[in-house]
Amino acid sequence: EVLNKPFGNFANVDTSTPLGLKRATELGLIPSRMIDVVLTPHVREATKLFDSHHKGRLFALFRDPIERVVSLYYFLRIVPTDTSVRSPSSPSDAQGQQEEREGQEEGSSSSSSSSSSSSSSSSSSSSSSSSNSVGINIQGMSLEDFASNVSENWMVRSLTNTMTGPLTRDHHLALAKEILRTKFLIGLLEEKTESLRRIEAYFGWRLPSRVSQTCKNNMFYFEPQSKNAHDPIEPTSKEYKILRERNLFDLELYDYAKGLFEEQKSLVG
Repeated sequence: EVLNKPFGNFANVDTSTPLGLKRATELGLIPSRMIDVVLTPHVREATKLFDSHHKGRLFALFRDPIERVVSLYYFLRIVPTDTSVRSPSSPSDAQGQQEEREGQEEGSSSSSSSSSSSSSSSSSSSSSSSSNSVGINIQGMSLEDFASNVSENWMVRSLTNTMTGPLTRDHHLALAKEILRTKFLIGLLEEKTESLRRIEAYFGWRLPSRVSQTCKNNMFYFEPQSKNAHDPIEPTSKEYKILRERNLFDLELYDYAKGLFEEQKSLVG
């Protein structure tokens, strides 16, 4: 089912969860040619939507990994729903709750228009995936506890499909870098305006109405749905040091993504 809104058309499927992606695959979402864009934090699972006759192109908006986790912590403390997260063995679950919550608030799990045979898939690295909520109550956690127990190299783990166990520089980090280099159009949250310009130019997107333009401006600039006010974390703080130690590969991947962002300037002029 396609929902027609003044700011765009949306397919009534939830691509923010693995279960929703499985349902979308079973329904033949991409072969139906009902949609042009899929938004999801689950890159690996989303590949099953496509086949040799219906290929996709990836783009992502990256955020500093430490800023991302700190923002996630404060976000989960203000959401009115269940804010418990899975035990420390799974680094993905807390991020997943934010991604799913954001998807519900924005109503943007899948966007559609016309009948393009090549859809694009977005993976957001300003927040990330999976969603079983068991064990740790966020409301009772300090930022130090959260930093010590929840997030650990989420971007590298999700890109290499290694959600548990140790990571290595020569294999996992190198593979994540190669995936970004060869598969993604890179955007940066700190370069939001330029990133959006490139994405729109690369895919040839045009906003269909003034309502759509207003919606875009509100969501990205004036009234972001998941914005939460909090003090920046100091680089000399204990929490920062913990997050840095637990996310060394993600930090290196983020620096690599920033380099790719500069290199890709020539792709879209």
